[in-house]
Amino acid sequence: KSPVLQTGTFERLYQKGPVWAFRRSLEGADPALILVINLSDKKTRSPFHGPVLFSSYEKDHLRRTLRPYEAVLMEETQAREEG
Repeated sequence: KSPVLQTGTFERLYQKGPVWAFRRSLEGADPALILVINLSDKKTRSPFHGPVLFSSYEKDHLRRTLRPYEAVLMEETQAREEG
C-alpha cells in the first residue's frame, strides 16, 4: 500500500509508439516511482533500465527490452534513462 501510488502526482516522462513511462511522486515521501509500459504485442526498447520492484513478467531487473504488454515499476533513484 504505497501512498506514492495511491495519491502521488502523475507525470508523463516518455511516450513513443507503444511505450509509455510515468513518474509517481508525493511530497515528503521517498522514493518517487517510475512505471514503464509496453502496449504492444511485440518486444520493444525501453527508455529506462535498472532494478525492478514489480514486473508483469516476474523479473527483478529491466535491461533494454520490454516484452509484449510488459509493465514494470521501478524506484526513480534506481532507474537509469537511456540516452
